[in-house]
Amino acid sequence: NVITCDVVVGGERKRVVVDTGAGFALMLHAARGHARGGAALSTVHGAHVHGRTVVVPRVHFAGSDFQDVPVVVAPTAHVPQGTDGLIGLGLLRCVDIFLSRHSVGMRANGQAPLAA
Repeated sequence: NVITCDVVVGGERKRVVVDTGAGFALMLHAARGHARGGAALSTVHGAHVHGRTVVVPRVHFAGSDFQDVPVVVAPTAHVPQGTDGLIGLGLLRCVDIFLSRHSVGMRANGQAPLAA
């Protein structure tokens, strides 16, 4: 099982997998209707993500709006069936995360999103 959450990108609700080991802010699968553009990306861990980065003016996540979020659009993104992408540390750093046996809670902590 994986932890998923909803984000709103460009007015569209997306289901993403929470990936605490991913160095990017947000990665969406290009084949699922997302725009292409921007520059190639390498993660903070030195791995190469085969995609492009676009800066999205606003992403709604965990009850808050985040401005100028770098989003990787990857045609070869390996994401679980039924999801649209992954949310990584570049955006997860912006929230405090509460984990319990039966639920996950998140709230904004004032940090700004980062690119990989």
